[in-house]
Amino acid sequence: MLLLGRYVLGLKDPFFEPRPPPSSAVEEDDPYETISKKDQILAFLEYDFERHAAYLKEDGEARQKDFEKLRVQYYNCINGIEFQNEQIAVAVNELLECREALRKNEPVTKEARVERRELLMRVEHVKLDISDRKSKRYFKQKERREVASQIVPIISDLKMKRFLDSEAANSRVEEMEPVPATLMAGPPTVGMRQRKGKAYSDEELAFLLKQKDE
Repeated sequence: MLLLGRYVLGLKDPFFEPRPPPSSAVEEDDPYETISKKDQILAFLEYDFERHAAYLKEDGEARQKDFEKLRVQYYNCINGIEFQNEQIAVAVNELLECREALRKNEPVTKEARVERRELLMRVEHVKLDISDRKSKRYFKQKERREVASQIVPIISDLKMKRFLDSEAANSRVEEMEPVPATLMAGPPTVGMRQRKGKAYSDEELAFLLKQKDE
């Protein structure tokens, strides 16, 4: 059963190879490039909104303020999720290092036994930290879905207005990219990817946390 679990999660062994945390966003030219490939809302806000901004102005100041508020909330959710992913990656690496040290530790001397107790305490602390950050990520993902359900109709309306305007002017017709209905429920939460590398999924974290450390 344990072997099957490792196979499903793509793990080499219970102490599966840690993944390096992603680089700082400051060091990247486009910190949202990877995420936007899987998130059509973010892709619109980052790369397509300017072409639709004029249509939002036509809807009045109140509509613009509503959209701006939702836009800021959505980016806050994205950044919050990414921050927790980064911190989880750091904590998982620390957990795996501790477990590797425990495997090598032979409590045959007093000093070795003291070191082992300290390692076990450190493991429990890190596991609590991972659980806490996993919960924080969950609530940010939930908030993200709620914001998505409000901003998607506005984006769809802006896309439709631009399309109809292009049709009426007999100009170059841009093929409209309708927002899938699945986005109304928000982008997928499981398998969320970091700016660089792969984020740890809830299933992988549960697998790590349920292991016994003695």
